[in-house]
Amino acid sequence: MCMKRFLFFVFVVVIFFTTSVRAQTSPLPSSATVADSIIIYPNPCHGSITITVYGRVGETFTLSIYNSLGTEVFKSSNESITEIITNKKVEFLPFSTLRGIYCVHFVFTENDKKETVIKKVVVN
Repeated sequence: MCMKRFLFFVFVVVIFFTTSVRAQTSPLPSSATVADSIIIYPNPCHGSITITVYGRVGETFTLSIYNSLGTEVFKSSNESITEIITNKKVEFLPFSTLRGIYCVHFVFTENDKKETVIKKVVVN
């Protein structure tokens, strides 16, 4: 009986350490895509949004927001990602009177490699 408890204890400790190490190295599951590393909230919004980028430390990104006519209404270049969780707040006040769907374009750059992610946000 004592041996079973000991083995169970070892099993629990191993599971705890493997999950805590995995959580520290990557906040996303291994099956996550590039688009899953970006969260925009609140959506729909009324005046501002917060963009959270998980992982991708050491990369830079350009953020562009386009209205439904394809006109660029906001641009932020060369934002550096220095932490595992990076937050950026964007104010929609200059154009928040124009309700509708906006496309948020992210272009991530690491060395010479570029990746583009497009998300949508609704302004009420």
